[in-house]
Amino acid sequence: MRRRHDLARRRFLQTLGTSAALLPFLPRMNAEAGGFGAPRRLIIFYFPVGTLLSKWRCTGSENDFQLSPILAPLERHRDEIVILDGIDNAVSSNIDNMAGHQSILGWWTGVGSLPGDFPLGGGETFGWASGPSVDQSIADAFYGQTPLRSLDLGVKLFTGGHAPVYSTQSYRGANEPVTPIQDPAQAFQYMFGDFDLDTTQATKIRRGRQSVFDFVTSELSTLEGNLVGDEREKLQAHLENLRVLEKRVQNQVGANCEIPPQPEEATCRGNSPVDCNDTLNSAMFDLITSALKCDLTRVVAFQATAEHDGPAFPEYASAGHPHSVSHRRDAESQIIQTRITEYWMEQLALLLDRLAAVPEGDGTMLDNTLVVTACALGENWLHGNRNCPVVLAGRSGGYVQTGRYLRFGNYATESASPAAHGGRNHNDLLISMCHAVGLTDVSTFGEPSFCTGPIEEIMG
Repeated sequence: MRRRHDLARRRFLQTLGTSAALLPFLPRMNAEAGGFGAPRRLIIFYFPVGTLLSKWRCTGSENDFQLSPILAPLERHRDEIVILDGIDNAVSSNIDNMAGHQSILGWWTGVGSLPGDFPLGGGETFGWASGPSVDQSIADAFYGQTPLRSLDLGVKLFTGGHAPVYSTQSYRGANEPVTPIQDPAQAFQYMFGDFDLDTTQATKIRRGRQSVFDFVTSELSTLEGNLVGDEREKLQAHLENLRVLEKRVQNQVGANCEIPPQPEEATCRGNSPVDCNDTLNSAMFDLITSALKCDLTRVVAFQATAEHDGPAFPEYASAGHPHSVSHRRDAESQIIQTRITEYWMEQLALLLDRLAAVPEGDGTMLDNTLVVTACALGENWLHGNRNCPVVLAGRSGGYVQTGRYLRFGNYATESASPAAHGGRNHNDLLISMCHAVGLTDVSTFGEPSFCTGPIEEIMG
């Protein structure tokens, strides 16, 4: 996803005789001009098997709504979230062999699968996704600004005989799955194995950034005298943005960097008790927060568990595996389904707690981050792909207007086979995610025929 203004920006630096190493320190007009004084970031958070829509859907209006039983754990973050109701996984609904659990491969990519050897049933097979995922495309756009392109984590993604595609949500490109790190101890080594940031070193980094600002400002000021008209005005605006960033440099991301304690090696395997999930999730959330505080990356992908799996609650053990329960409609199964999705929202709330607790610029880390939590399946007993559950959290530097419930279309919970209901294709959500982090020239993502443009209602 090479953007024209990136290329022009590089040529502009070359005319100044400035090294490409300065690219991370120049103001990216959209990506770093957020209202809270720090770069924008993206976290994707995938949970499996859909939801029970009657227990997930909110009641009330856009600004005056009541959180449902499943979403109740997010009450303390009510003013920092947007609930999206009526988002359809168009790729999986319209492309053969893409429904059901394999629809995970199309959720963040917006495309179908390549031919492959993963069994689908009835002798049919499928392969990996045929294009990149939105998180990795955004990571490419931010390439070179942070030590790590992205941080890709997962919990208990053991396939147990299922195709590995169910344990994969991100793709660098067609047929290029990204394997997430599942062990917090390994993730720590990946992030901090060669990292030693004491107070002296942090001071040197900030001084180095200040030196870059001084140099670039001097170069641009010299160039300003040789320009006239619109070009001069553009450069003056550029300089003003640079001065704003310069004032923020001492408080910018990275200033609060602390290396967390090294987690113990994970010992949980398979469908272990839910308290094992709790331990692993907590360690991963600590690492995610530290990665963003230290500006190691601005793109994080977290997969709660494999698409066909779920947490094992001891009190529901007699009902069978969570995946089996998700296919049933009896009263007991609906209670379990509700509890499982509620659990994922509890975990999301814990992650948001950590982000909201980090002061940053004029706000918090959560203010400068977009957290997109979703599943590629909608109504879980159907394993269908309409009205997929989506929760946005964070303001992404002011792009997202939070504290709202947005409903698109008229999907009815009692409909077993909902036809087109006036909702929005999830490809438009992917476009919106690009815009939220500053990539506003992205007009399509994934399969173009499923794209109509960004979901403008999300914007502040």
